[in-house]
Amino acid sequence: MQNKGLVITFAVTLALVSLFYLSFNLVTMRYENIAEQKAEAAKNAFLQEIQSDTELSPRDRSIKLDSVGGEAYYNYIDSVGKEKVYLGYTLKQAREKGVNLGLDLKGGMNVTLEISVQEIIRALSNYNTSPNFNRAIEMATEAQKTSSGTPYLDLFVKAYTEIDPQAKLSTIFSTFEMKDRISLTTSNEEVVRILRAEIDGAINNSFNVLRTRIDRFGVIAPNLQKLENTGRILVELPGIDDPERVRKLLQGSASLEFWPTYELSEILNNLIEANTILANLNK
Repeated sequence: MQNKGLVITFAVTLALVSLFYLSFNLVTMRYENIAEQKAEAAKNAFLQEIQSDTELSPRDRSIKLDSVGGEAYYNYIDSVGKEKVYLGYTLKQAREKGVNLGLDLKGGMNVTLEISVQEIIRALSNYNTSPNFNRAIEMATEAQKTSSGTPYLDLFVKAYTEIDPQAKLSTIFSTFEMKDRISLTTSNEEVVRILRAEIDGAINNSFNVLRTRIDRFGVIAPNLQKLENTGRILVELPGIDDPERVRKLLQGSASLEFWPTYELSEILNNLIEANTILANLNK
């Protein structure tokens, strides 16, 4: 009897906990429904604007329509994300606390991205133009089509040594950028170890960039996995209904820009002169 009471207590506790977390889903669903209404309104307004526009093809029109709706949807979600909506929790926190329904129940987007290890190797060689190197790249690329999970670097090394068994990888990778790590006397095994570390680092950097972008996009409970030995990253985004926007987000190239800046003392006289001119014009 004591065991039966324990089971009942555990079941009741589990049910209450489940209902507690499901209540967050009900709250977020209300705001998501409002967001969907705003998305539909934005789509209708867009359709009215382009009724006479014959330059847009049906495909471009559909893509633009999805983009307009998705932008309106997420603009609303972002605008109320920091408002307290339930038990002192903000909408953003409520969306995070809700039960993760996953792709099967909530729908969404599943994408597999591949980092080109071939291009990483080319870059590490400073885009070497030797015939043996380029032939090894071609052989490795062809072998990858039928290989069962063999890392591209291993396929490249195998092809390179088949072309010339006495070849030294250091003659290819002892570039100016790698001079502190690879010299002409570095063994093939050490070169492979260094290249593998560089490739893993590039993949990890790409993984971190993707995670940062997805976190900024506001997806709840995304799933990112590195598929070992393939250079691929699996991305699962539950609840996403604007694939075009996500595709642009994931495929966009990062850019670093430098802008000249000035101290106030450097431009103060110019500002005073401009102020005087504007004052005279107003008179």
